[in-house]
Amino acid sequence: MRTTHTLGTIVVALALGACGPDADQQAANRTAAVEVVEAFGGRLVHVSKLAPVDSVANQIRDQFGPYVTTLLLGGWLTDPASAPGREVSSPWPARIEVREATPVGNTAVDIEADVVYVTSVDGEPSMRRPVSIRVVKGQDGDWRIGEWINRS
Repeated sequence: MRTTHTLGTIVVALALGACGPDADQQAANRTAAVEVVEAFGGRLVHVSKLAPVDSVANQIRDQFGPYVTTLLLGGWLTDPASAPGREVSSPWPARIEVREATPVGNTAVDIEADVVYVTSVDGEPSMRRPVSIRVVKGQDGDWRIGEWINRS
């Protein structure tokens, strides 16, 4: 009887492994997605939404292009007001702090995070804006932000 139970456990374990990503792959996906989001967060301050529309579009392309999908970039270039960035002189977006990163299969990670704003007075966070972000793995193997939803 013990042999049957062990064989059943092995079959179930193999079936579960074949159905989805293993823990190591999920951890690697999570790490890659968080790295992209955090790097992107450092670029937010370089996109001034106070600038003329043509200038904002160039800033979006230059600063965000390496971190977002072509589809998301195209949407932001079509409607620069919908893109994240510096909206006023102070406070400004300094970084993104990830609260939760949840792998979705092998090709996406859903992230809940806060855009952290600071002022020149003390550099401490003066405001946080929650965002939901989906980071996707492209055919080239690179991870990019594919969806950005402001939650405030």
